[in-house]
Amino acid sequence: NAISLLCSDVTTVVVSEFSDAVLPCSLSTKENLQGKHFNWTKDYNVEVFFYNASVYPHNSHPGFEKPLKERVFHFPEQLTLGNASIRIEFVKLEDAGNYTCVISRLQAKEERSTIRLVVEPILRDRSLEVPGALVKPFARILDSSVDGVLLRCEVHGAVIKPTVRWLDGNGNILPTMEPTVDERGGRYFVYLLIAVQKTYDDYYCCEATQEEINHRVYDDVSVPEQMFESCPGVFVWIAVWFSGVLSLAAVLSVVACTKCIVKRVRKGEFKGF
Repeated sequence: NAISLLCSDVTTVVVSEFSDAVLPCSLSTKENLQGKHFNWTKDYNVEVFFYNASVYPHNSHPGFEKPLKERVFHFPEQLTLGNASIRIEFVKLEDAGNYTCVISRLQAKEERSTIRLVVEPILRDRSLEVPGALVKPFARILDSSVDGVLLRCEVHGAVIKPTVRWLDGNGNILPTMEPTVDERGGRYFVYLLIAVQKTYDDYYCCEATQEEINHRVYDDVSVPEQMFESCPGVFVWIAVWFSGVLSLAAVLSVVACTKCIVKRVRKGEFKGF
């Protein structure tokens, strides 16, 4: 959602990357703009939008800035209310800047307003856009263990040190030990282990982020059900423990019985010995 702030005659509109931004501009008198014209420029010299129904019936103009072409629209149904605002769809980082709205009037001087558009970046895959962005981590299944199935996330040769974590199928962050980080030649190699138990989908995601460049990439892995079956479960360990207790008890019983026999032999109770 866009946030508008009015400061020193400049309205600041803050939106997230890839959302829509509405840049407000209206006549103070709210008079009908049909039959008149208004235009928008970016950074004071690049034409963004031009409205003049008598010259350009479809409200288009050959001077559109190419990066914004096909993404800028006005509000035709609100022209009668003096509304010259525009909407920029699917906002990109390069759309940020100062936009100026100029409304020409026949009976008075033109009205002008300036809008500062701020685009906040989101974490996403920028491996094809930003130098130094990590291409992808590697999620691997290692083996079954007492604690569950062992998974390892590996990051090789990252220029910018990434934050690495494991997520479950619902996007919840899973608790892990501290990652192993090795720096060699100005590049980072990161390894993060986790032991997972069986869930409803057995899907896990290894996520690596480089917040300095708003970069996020991931690799996922699905653990085969049979791997959980090969993990020594708690009941197996209880059985092992219990059998160990029984074995110990048997040994102690034999020792006690032997001592008893020796004592009775010494008393002459067993003549045949």
